[in-house]
Amino acid sequence: MNTILYFQQNGITVNSQQLIVSGKSYPIDTIQSKRFTATNTWRGFSVFAVVLGSLLMFDEGRLFVIGGVLFFVGMLTLLNAKASYFLWISTHQGESSVLKTNDKLLLYKVIEALDAALTENSSDSLNYKPTIDHELKSSFNN
Repeated sequence: MNTILYFQQNGITVNSQQLIVSGKSYPIDTIQSKRFTATNTWRGFSVFAVVLGSLLMFDEGRLFVIGGVLFFVGMLTLLNAKASYFLWISTHQGESSVLKTNDKLLLYKVIEALDAALTENSSDSLNYKPTIDHELKSSFNN
């Protein structure tokens, strides 16, 4: 059987035989299912620092300086806060997280490639259900 390459980028390879992430290989025929999750960064500290910093900047002297620093730190952390996206696979050994990224487009491409590889290798079409494309796209539009 010829090996078909579905995706290769950033140390991630999906082909008809295996999923390779950071040098670790997961044979396609052992993957029973996959799912993805996203976690949002908690922004409470950032918002608190911006608000408190803004209020302190109305004062003069040391409080103005402290307020400016708090405002600056709060804005930096607020602007740099990014969600993390995870790809989980289930095999006969259990479920494990195989990929963590801040790039949701990369995860989307990996999931599409994994869908193609799993569909191609599925001997029983009832056991594998590809990710519904519109559900996947809508979850990444947020």
